[in-house]
Amino acid sequence: MNINIENVPFSYPGSYIAVQKENPLFGDGIWIRSLIRPEWGTGRKKASDKLLRIIPTDARGVFIRYKTVCTADSLRFESNFGYVELFFSAYDVITVKAKDMGLVFEHSHEDAKFVNVKSTDNLFTAYVPVTYHNVEIAVSKGEMKYVPSLRRCFLTCNGDSAQCTVTVWQSMVEKTPCRTPVFTKEETKESFAAFKAHYAPSNDVHELATYILWSARMRALGNITRDVTAVSKDIMDNVWSWDNCFNSYALRKADPQLSLNNVMLFFDLQKSDGGLLDAVNPFIKVDWFTKPPVYGFFVYRLMRCGIIQGKTIEELMPKMEKLAARWERNTGNTRLFYYEDPFDSGWDNATCFDNGMPMYSPDLNAYMVWMYVCISDMAKRVGDDAKAEKYDKKAHVLLDTMVEKMFDGKQFLCLDAEEKSFETTSLIKMVPIMLGRMLPDEVFKNLAEEISREQHFLVEASLASEAVDSPYYDNRKCDAGKPNAYWRGPVWAPPVYFIHEGLFDAEYYKLATKIATRYIGLIENGKDGIYENYDAILQTGYDDSALMWTVSVYLLLKERYDKNN
Repeated sequence: MNINIENVPFSYPGSYIAVQKENPLFGDGIWIRSLIRPEWGTGRKKASDKLLRIIPTDARGVFIRYKTVCTADSLRFESNFGYVELFFSAYDVITVKAKDMGLVFEHSHEDAKFVNVKSTDNLFTAYVPVTYHNVEIAVSKGEMKYVPSLRRCFLTCNGDSAQCTVTVWQSMVEKTPCRTPVFTKEETKESFAAFKAHYAPSNDVHELATYILWSARMRALGNITRDVTAVSKDIMDNVWSWDNCFNSYALRKADPQLSLNNVMLFFDLQKSDGGLLDAVNPFIKVDWFTKPPVYGFFVYRLMRCGIIQGKTIEELMPKMEKLAARWERNTGNTRLFYYEDPFDSGWDNATCFDNGMPMYSPDLNAYMVWMYVCISDMAKRVGDDAKAEKYDKKAHVLLDTMVEKMFDGKQFLCLDAEEKSFETTSLIKMVPIMLGRMLPDEVFKNLAEEISREQHFLVEASLASEAVDSPYYDNRKCDAGKPNAYWRGPVWAPPVYFIHEGLFDAEYYKLATKIATRYIGLIENGKDGIYENYDAILQTGYDDSALMWTVSVYLLLKERYDKNN
C-alpha cells in the first residue's frame, strides 16, 4: 500500500497534525497541517490549516526530482541521491531523517502568517496567531539556516545525514506539546498491523480503508472528552454527531473501547434540553444545528454485540431518554416528528426540503421508532419492565402513525409545515426500509419493489440520493452556476447502509446483496482515496477524499460479504 498523500493525509492515531500534498506547485505543495480549526461553527472566515510547506532537496539545499512513498508508519521522499523520511515519534512530534538529501521548511501561506519568529543554528520557533499554533523545528544532526526574506529554513546534511523534529501544538488547548509517549517507527508499523488484522484486507483499497480508520483517532483534548474518531483528517476534521455512530459500529471488533467512546462523546457533552451538539473539536463546539437521532439504531446493535452493557447501559439510558424527549418537542398535531432545518437531517440540500421548513420526514420518524425500541431494550436489560413497556408502546404507536399518515399505499410521503402530505423523489423517503421486519409486510414489499427498480434509485454505483429519473437529479457535470449536487444525486454511505440493513433483516437477501456489492465496487474502483460522496452515474468521488463514514460502511459491508472475513 502506497498512500496517495494528495488525497489521504499521513497522520498518526491521536495526533492533531497531518502531512498532505496539494495540487502541484513549484517545489510541490506538501504541507504539515493542523487538524484543530478554531473557526468551525463560529461564522468566522475559514482559517488556513497549513503551517509548514516542506520541499525535498539534495544534500546542499537544491530542489530535485523525487518520488513519494507513504505507508502507515512513514512518509519517504526518495531520489537518485538518497532519501528523506518523516514519521511520528509522539502525538505532536514528527521526526525527520535525511540521508544525502535535505529539506526546506517554508511558512509561505498568506492566511497563516508566522509571528515571534526566532531562529538559531539548531532551533526555529514561531507562532501562528490565526489558529493559535506553536511551531518548533529542533535539529539534532545536520545544519539549519533560516532565510527571513524567503521565509524558509534549509535543513542540509552534515556529512551524509541530517535529523530534526517538528513539533506543533495548539496553545489554546495545550500549554505544552505532547511529547510523550515516544513511539518508534517499528512500533507504529506493529500497531497498524494489529489493527488491520481485524479487517483481513483483501486488496489495496480495503487496506487503505483500515489505514484511514486507524489513523483518524483523535486523543482526548479540550472539548474532546475521550479518544474518538474524527470524521476525517482531510477537510472535515471535526467529530459530527451522527458520523461517529457508523465509525463506532465499524470499530466494535478492532477497538471496543474506541467504539464505545465514539457513541459516548456527544452524551458527555449533552445539552440541558437533551439535544446533542452538531459537531465538536478540541477548541470549539458547533451548536448551530443538531444531527438526526440515529443513536437508537446503533446503540441497539452495540448492546447486542456486547460493546454497551452493564453499568454503561444504566449511565446511557437516561441520556437517551433526554434525547428522545428533545425530539418529542418537534412533533405536530399528527404526533409525527419534523426537522426544523435541513442541516438537522444531515441531508443538507435534498430536494425534499425545497417545499420549506419545518418538514415531517420519513427518515426522522424511522430513526425515532428505533430510538424507542432501543430504550425499551435498555430498560429490559436493567430490569425496568414498566419503562420497557412504555417505550415499546411508543415505538408501536409511532410506527402505526407513520403508516397511517405518511404511507399512501405505495410509498412514504413527506408532510409540509401545515402537515399536508407531498411526494418526494429524494432517497430519504426510502430510509424507513431500515425498520426491516417491524414494517407491515405489504408496506415493506412496496418499498422493496421501488428500491429494486434499475435506473431509479438503484444504479451501478448502488443508491443515488435523488432518483436519477427525476427532473431534479443533479450532478457535477453541470455548469458552475447550478447548486452543489451534494444530496441531490450523489451516492452517500448512510442511506446505503440503513437500507441494506433493513433489507437484510427482512430477508430480502438478493436485493441487499446487490446494493452492498455495488457499493463495495464503487469504493474499490477508486484507488487513491475514499470520498465523502460519489457521482451516481460517473462514479467520480467528490469532496473530502478520506471521509470516515464512507470508510466505515465500506468496511462493514466487506465484513459481511468478503470471503476473507
